[in-house]
Amino acid sequence: AVVEAATRRGINIPRDLSLITFGGSFLCELGHLHLSHVQYPTFEAGRRVIQLLLDQGEKESDGGIEYLPTQFFARDSVASPRVEAAQ
Repeated sequence: AVVEAATRRGINIPRDLSLITFGGSFLCELGHLHLSHVQYPTFEAGRRVIQLLLDQGEKESDGGIEYLPTQFFARDSVASPRVEAAQ
């Protein structure tokens, strides 16, 4: 939907707008524009959330942050920022 809306408005991806999605599903490969994406372990994230909720009543939470491994895949939908000529 974002790609279509940008195209209708004359916005070029990636020249005018870089687009990054999360999850890395097969949809990133469909169409003429291969989308850049961040891939993360969704199953593991869901498992940890459920475990934290179940443990919530049993022990006091330290409110800590957990990091899960992620990967960034740069494809056709990102570009370096344009440098505008000084006037």
